Amino acid sequence: MQTLLVRFTSLFLCLSMASFAYAEDTAEKKTLPLEEKAFVKAIPQFSKAEIIERLGEPIKKEDYTSEETGEVFASIWEYNSINTDENGQYYANTELDFVGDNVNVVVFMNDNSEKKIENIQPMENSVIDLPTIK
Repeated sequence: MQTLLVRFTSLFLCLSMASFAYAEDTAEKKTLPLEEKAFVKAIPQFSKAEIIERLGEPIKKEDYTSEETGEVFASIWEYNSINTDENGQYYANTELDFVGDNVNVVVFMNDNSEKKIENIQPMENSVIDLPTIK
């Protein structure tokens, strides 16, 4: 009986150590790919801190805070030339939109200029007449 207990304990310890080593190994392999589709698939598993660890600080950062609590509830971060399209060409900008600590939307842009729209005219009619569906 004691031999069986020793064997069981040894087996349990070996399996525990193996699963711990596996968890440690997969944590180290948690990478952030450059290619757009793989990036979009991988980015939700990273927190803001992990993204900064891998990509550095964003070139632009906008935080939206609650007027009541002052806490940040959403953020928009922008990076330059971190992602590639399917042909290996870099996008000029990548925008990460966060809700809380998680990325909700990724936007790839090839125009990194800041264009200002001038002479904006209000619409004459703010109500749009939609056809009736019969």
